Amino acid sequence: MCSLVGGEPGIRPGPAAFEIWHSWQKPGQDLHLLLGAPDLDGGDIKDASSCPETAGTNEDGSKPPTPGNLHDGDSQRLRNSVRRKMATLKRDSQTDHVDPVSIHRKEREKSDETKKLISTAMEQDRICAILDASDIQKIVDEMEYFEFATDEIVTKQGATEHYLFVTEKGNLEVSLNEAPVATLGPGSVVGGQGVLYNCPRGATVSAKGPGPTCGLWGVEGKVFRQVLQTNAQRRYTENRAFVDSIKMFEGLDSKQKDRISEAFFTEVFQPGARVVTQNEPSPVMYFLKKGELRIVCGAEVCSNGELRGGQQLGAINPGEGFGERALLYNEPRSATAISSSSTSPPPRNCTGAARRSPS
Repeated sequence: MCSLVGGEPGIRPGPAAFEIWHSWQKPGQDLHLLLGAPDLDGGDIKDASSCPETAGTNEDGSKPPTPGNLHDGDSQRLRNSVRRKMATLKRDSQTDHVDPVSIHRKEREKSDETKKLISTAMEQDRICAILDASDIQKIVDEMEYFEFATDEIVTKQGATEHYLFVTEKGNLEVSLNEAPVATLGPGSVVGGQGVLYNCPRGATVSAKGPGPTCGLWGVEGKVFRQVLQTNAQRRYTENRAFVDSIKMFEGLDSKQKDRISEAFFTEVFQPGARVVTQNEPSPVMYFLKKGELRIVCGAEVCSNGELRGGQQLGAINPGEGFGERALLYNEPRSATAISSSSTSPPPRNCTGAARRSPS
């Protein structure tokens, strides 16, 4: 297996990074700033006279209160009016952004067999494999059941909904840029990278039967990340030593290295597994901790997930990194990285840094 470390991308080291992070904010959601709050027609509340409750004239023909003629009572009425307006905006904002996954939630108890299926799937997953049994149990306890009709989309490439799923019933088809690249059966984990790095989905996943519906167990990303962050804190010493061994970080001071160590997450790959795929979007830069990776260009990904053809360009060894252009410039992957099958376990470990949208 191969193990890589992925970084928590919440660290924003400079203006450029913040600009990317900020670009994923949804417009019209900054409801806590009074002067920047959008009005009901999509404009801005510039001053008190633009509020519907205070605009125009009163019934007796008198002027409504404005910032220049407010008395104590008027001021209080204006504040109450603005509070009501802000409450309406907040309620409308929450109503307009309904979680599209939640409509698929179904009430269902987990049997012992189901719990074992979920736990086994997570133990074999590239992101969850680093977790302890107690960590996995916490996630299993929080999981809920979801049901999707055949051909219905579970997650869409580029979307920002964040759930981790484990399949229990039926198959899922994974498509990259509308081309099928893999089929997942029961006991597969879906959405790990999007949840871990809180970034847009890298592929579209659709329900594919064989029956009329597919059944999945899912957990919200914030729950999953909390467990991962707790696990990463327990592994801080190991990550800090690894950071010291990376040449790219030699010029950083101790505090800067501490911050990077706190942000790292580890992913584990079985021999022959694809770490990244050419032309796929991925906002993560990886550093190899153990094992070896092959870099292949021009290979074709078959619908069953197997790689065909391509030219090997080189190899990645422990302490070396890859994916910096994808991280810095939001470019698709220029080559495919494969965990080398020439070495037997222990696993290959990769750690990485990522750019992400906010929680």
